[in-house]
Amino acid sequence: MRYPFFERLAEDLLEILRTLPFEVRAFRRWQDDLIFATGIEAELHYRPDRVPFSIELHVDWDFFREQLIAPRFFSDWKAEEKPAFRSGRLRPTLDFEFIWRFDREAFSDSSPYPEPETVRQRLDQLQRALLRVQEGDTLLTRWHVDISSAPPARFVTAVLFLAYTCEDLSLLGGWTELEEALRIRLAYLNRVSELFAATFKGAG
Repeated sequence: MRYPFFERLAEDLLEILRTLPFEVRAFRRWQDDLIFATGIEAELHYRPDRVPFSIELHVDWDFFREQLIAPRFFSDWKAEEKPAFRSGRLRPTLDFEFIWRFDREAFSDSSPYPEPETVRQRLDQLQRALLRVQEGDTLLTRWHVDISSAPPARFVTAVLFLAYTCEDLSLLGGWTELEEALRIRLAYLNRVSELFAATFKGAG
């Protein structure tokens, strides 16, 4: 299956990432024809300082959305004539998932295995700051915390912050507008990473 639109989008996304304060440690475009899907997986490091987290970026796409958007960007693209494509029931939305994986040691000064209450207090602080940074953004966000219940004590083994959003591409007029939409999404990634870096640096 061909994905010329998404291939170009992946190139633009990587180019924009390289203009931001991230080290791109891995960038892979995957494709699975069995499920008519493709996507991007990227591993990033926030560069200004040593920070206690790593970042993952996931972008999901599929053949059906490619059929909707590609004819507007490639004059020689022949879309399949499916009723759903003509009816407007399908929309070409681009799905993003951002993941920040924290080093658990960052939540405790004295132990590599922080206690749940210690982590909760720090997450409360981070969440209050995030509300200011995310004002006006249309995203779904959540914290994920893994806790070991092995006796004699409970301790945190993993802390993640996840953000989900999608971009409706149906109104885009060309590549310039697409690049601007990508920049806006990646600006959120940068703002949150900057906040996390500053918070942990200040706490240290």
